[in-house]
Amino acid sequence: MKFDSVEDAYNALANYLHAFVEERHWEKAVCTMSILGNMANGSHWLFWNGNTDDQGGFENNHAAIWKGLDAALYLRDDLLRMTGDRISIHRS
Repeated sequence: MKFDSVEDAYNALANYLHAFVEERHWEKAVCTMSILGNMANGSHWLFWNGNTDDQGGFENNHAAIWKGLDAALYLRDDLLRMTGDRISIHRS
């Protein structure tokens, strides 16, 4: 998917997380994206009443998965274009 702006990509990530949560109750919802070369992988979970749930979601919006993954790649490329720096893992 092509994005016209960073804001569009962030909206796609927000929609990704919302599509995972759907109508469930939650106190905290989390999404992380791993980027490897030209592909991305998303992990997501929510917390409610002291429990973690990483199952289900996306039943009403399957397209949000792919748009969210594409958004992560777009943001990686935009960061490189704007700063000259790649996203990297810093270990202490």
